[in-house]
Amino acid sequence: MRHLNLVIRSPLLPALIVILLVLTFSRNLVWQDEVRLWKDTTTKSPKKARAWYSLGFYYIKKGQAYESIPHFMRAVELRPKYAEAWAALGVAYAELGDYIRARDMFEAAVEIRPSYQNAWFNLGTILENMGYIDEAIKSYKKALELNPSDREAERRLSDIQKRF
Repeated sequence: MRHLNLVIRSPLLPALIVILLVLTFSRNLVWQDEVRLWKDTTTKSPKKARAWYSLGFYYIKKGQAYESIPHFMRAVELRPKYAEAWAALGVAYAELGDYIRARDMFEAAVEIRPSYQNAWFNLGTILENMGYIDEAIKSYKKALELNPSDREAERRLSDIQKRF
């Protein structure tokens, strides 16, 4: 207890408390917004692909697909086999109406991870939008093979087969 008394009676204690309060306050500002948090993370850990992916993801979540692309690109530069980042690039390009690039990104994702059900579904959607019906059907079937309970893939496949 003798050491504790020395700390409590120290004239530096108020200054230490103020410094800790300022540091806590400034860190809390970072945690107020997910984009701010992930920007801070990419600044402090620029070689972490997941941080770049997460930053891009939150731009997508905010409806800012164009702003997400450089962050997803950085994620795949750092980790070329990052299927989720390739698929996220596909989502961003699809939201911007660039179906050719979106298709390429989804194809990269399923090549890296053939069991990536969401990427197969999204690839099917893009191919359908591009008019590649046979390829879209194959993608939807693969998505259903990987997740037979995916009602949306089942519905899309049924709709496309009825129309063509």
